[in-house]
Amino acid sequence: MIDAMSSAMSGLQAQTLRLNSTANNVANSQTEGYAPSQVTLSENEQGGVRAQLQKPVNGTGDAQTAENQTSKVDLAKEMVDMMQTKQFYSANLKTVSVADSMSGDLLDTFA
Repeated sequence: MIDAMSSAMSGLQAQTLRLNSTANNVANSQTEGYAPSQVTLSENEQGGVRAQLQKPVNGTGDAQTAENQTSKVDLAKEMVDMMQTKQFYSANLKTVSVADSMSGDLLDTFA
């Protein structure tokens, strides 16, 4: 069984990757031919969260065609993703705080 601190830390790392991806998408929203990357979250076999960055591949293989296309970044979606990431990050921080407090109480009990 995975402990609460490890689970929360994997969640924090996953949300950090998600925030970095969102920031990169927003920064490139005016770049012609840019396709946004996405982060998929899944359960880790040992517990916790596994995050994988998925960068889109240009299916045409023609660099000139990609340059002439408009950006495919939906800023409204990116802002919603950023708000969700903030909430998930806050929840994981609270879990770290509670696990730390519980560990302190346990040590005080045995001391």
